[in-house]
Amino acid sequence: MFPSRRGNIFSDEVYRLVKGHDATSMYSIENQNEDDNSSDNHLKLPQNSKFCPNDVVMITLQMRGSGDFFGHSSTPTHKDAVTVEARVISTGPTYIDVVIPGGKFEATFGPAPNNNGPSGRGDKNMRLRVDRYFSNIPYNRMIAALGQISTIPTKPNVSLSESDTHSKKSKPTFNVVDGSIRQAILSTFSFDDPSSPYFQDIEACKLNDIARFIARPPLQDSTKLTNQVLSFLQKNTQNNFPNFNGPQLSAIGAALTRKLSLIHGPPGTGKTTVAAAIGFGFVHQCRSSTDLEKHSKVLATAFSNAGADNLAEALLRLGLKVVRVGKASAVSPSLWDYTLDAAIDKDPNAQKALEEASIATANLRRPKKDGRGVSKSKTDISIDRIKRDHATRAVEASIEVSFNMFV
Repeated sequence: MFPSRRGNIFSDEVYRLVKGHDATSMYSIENQNEDDNSSDNHLKLPQNSKFCPNDVVMITLQMRGSGDFFGHSSTPTHKDAVTVEARVISTGPTYIDVVIPGGKFEATFGPAPNNNGPSGRGDKNMRLRVDRYFSNIPYNRMIAALGQISTIPTKPNVSLSESDTHSKKSKPTFNVVDGSIRQAILSTFSFDDPSSPYFQDIEACKLNDIARFIARPPLQDSTKLTNQVLSFLQKNTQNNFPNFNGPQLSAIGAALTRKLSLIHGPPGTGKTTVAAAIGFGFVHQCRSSTDLEKHSKVLATAFSNAGADNLAEALLRLGLKVVRVGKASAVSPSLWDYTLDAAIDKDPNAQKALEEASIATANLRRPKKDGRGVSKSKTDISIDRIKRDHATRAVEASIEVSFNMFV
């Protein structure tokens, strides 16, 4: 494919990759089976792009230009391959538009053929191969997150007590999952698992106790604050809310007064609207509760980008301050102004911190061995350690600045 620079989405660069006019449209079958009755040993490539928005792709430089994508040395898995990871944002019959972190394309492949920057125009014969693949990074992140709340101890210890509920003397802290919710996850899945120490252990799991603790209010003043929210929703003096029916009001009330609530319903029953109202109620609790730290925030998650976008838009319609976490290129354009990228783009301090973090991490180099297998000198290793420490501090500083923008 032939690359051209198309612009920026905040810090990300947009490139259009077009099927080149000289692109090979046929390829040979080198090891044709004797049973193959085809008239020739050539196959056609797909005429149109098979990519979809939000696909993660690997872009590989084709050293020998057009038609090189079937050579072994030009595959993205080859040890000498020159590659960059990107995300598809739009597609056409013979092209795809991708986003790449700022500066990454030029640093890897050189400037694009139509580049207008100080680097000048790149090689007009540059050709790139694009492969769709599945990144294991989100998978590993999910496994790590689930591991924090579902790790089974070596010995069953699942007793629940009043100390599991929050009080004024025991305020919730970050990255701590409520004990009763964690135990509900463990017990309900492990009770029937023969490999679990909880297998068929009624005394250890105590499912009735778990149900009782989950049904309790998460905060000292949950009930009072929830009644305030429900009254406000029903009065609806500013016409921000629909006329909720009985089951919807019950679902909102349950979610705001219990540690865990499961709400389900067929399409069109108002689940997103109810979820937005619950988010509104949690915000009221954060602002008013004596149990929560100052500047506590509400986290709303969804299984897909589309679901998160719908929820964010519903929360915005209620007048709440929303930050859509994730790259702007991966969310709905209507939410770009509410992304973290947009907030950073408006804050010079955040921009500077992120730039310093980017430069520091770019200077990192993995310790390498020469052809004789001799390790780096102690001086080189010390320099590498200093670089890593500097990069770590720079990244931590950028995270702190980004966080403080929403305090």
